[in-house]
Amino acid sequence: MLIFDITNQASFTAIDDFKDQILRVKDEDRYPMVLVGSRADKQGERVVSFADANKYAMSIGTTYLEVDLTNGTGVDEVFSESARKVAQFNRPPAAYKKPAPKK
Repeated sequence: MLIFDITNQASFTAIDDFKDQILRVKDEDRYPMVLVGSRADKQGERVVSFADANKYAMSIGTTYLEVDLTNGTGVDEVFSESARKVAQFNRPPAAYKKPAPKK
């Protein structure tokens, strides 16, 4: 998960460095990630727009979700999406699947 504070532009700007660091450590060109905007309860203090965050998520091939940790809104969705992306990433390509056993 790539998590930033929607009320803090610097935290959003730093996400690209965190993403690159994850890819470098995992020695992968791509890796399952979800972009998460925290503090969704602070809409009046928002400095990173939903549109900007979603655009960035799309540019790196992932999903953007927001959470409100004060009441748990969106947390289940974030973990479900993360698990889905990991399962999808770990699924072998069709070319590598074993053929079904003959009956």
